Amino acid sequence: MSEQRLGILGGMGPQATQDFYQRILDRTDASCDQEHLPTLIWSDTSMPDRTAAILGGDAEGCYRRLLDGARLLERGGCTALAIPCNTSHYFADRLQGLSLYTHLTLPTNREV
Repeated sequence: MSEQRLGILGGMGPQATQDFYQRILDRTDASCDQEHLPTLIWSDTSMPDRTAAILGGDAEGCYRRLLDGARLLERGGCTALAIPCNTSHYFADRLQGLSLYTHLTLPTNREV
């Protein structure tokens, strides 16, 4: 079986990406570096504003940008995809065709 690798499609709030990854690290039962989940982070800080794109009629352009980032992570060997941006989940159904797509939801403040 091939190695599992998490792809984080971030940068849609760089701080949200950092917080998400920090939560993974904090909740991983690892006694050394090698026991952590292999992770590849793509922080696309030039991603258009998702809310503006959806409400302004350019949702397709935003979706294509998300898809390009997801495919980049897929080519990097990622086997699961996380998108730490609530608004980007508007596009989740359309991303399901990717082989790395696994629906990961963001925890609410009560779950943290």
